Amino acid sequence: MLSVADKCKAYTPYSVQSVGTPEQFYEICSKDNIKKIILSAVEAESPVSRKRVLKYVLNSYGITRSGNRVEVIFDEAVKDSGITITQSNGTTFYWHGKQNPSDYKECRLSGENVEKRTLDDICSEEICNGILLILDEQISMQKSDVIWEIGKLFGYSRLGGIIESSVLNGLEYALSSGRVVCENERILLTKIAE
Repeated sequence: MLSVADKCKAYTPYSVQSVGTPEQFYEICSKDNIKKIILSAVEAESPVSRKRVLKYVLNSYGITRSGNRVEVIFDEAVKDSGITITQSNGTTFYWHGKQNPSDYKECRLSGENVEKRTLDDICSEEICNGILLILDEQISMQKSDVIWEIGKLFGYSRLGGIIESSVLNGLEYALSSGRVVCENERILLTKIAE
């Protein structure tokens, strides 16, 4: 029998390539390169947080810190890229054109030698999918146990505010989409999720 982790896909981060200097980032001719980096990062990691994509763009130009001017240039390139944008727990997520967030069914985990994503870099839809996988094995669980199990699934041995908030947001998404229900303080799969 497969474990929950075995049912998940491997998370593969975008590989940053140097494309220019910090000074070149501000040149008008760099806008197309910035857009290409955004599209490549989104294609590689989608759904991916805005924070991660911005980091990749900055690293590609050797920029160590963001500022207002950098953010404006970045946001203009995002707007021109035509990617789908959603909000989850106060975080912006980017999706490539072939993905419909409401139909998203994947749960991706970092391997041993891969940088682990923070849970606020994982969208509610993906956390919801992890919850569904866990409940498929466990049938029903206390909310606190769901939070603990999702933290463990994504590689965290201790719970903190960000982890709990992110998991609760994913759980709220699962509840509002009708994939799980809460009965007598326990979270259960619905027939829709099965």
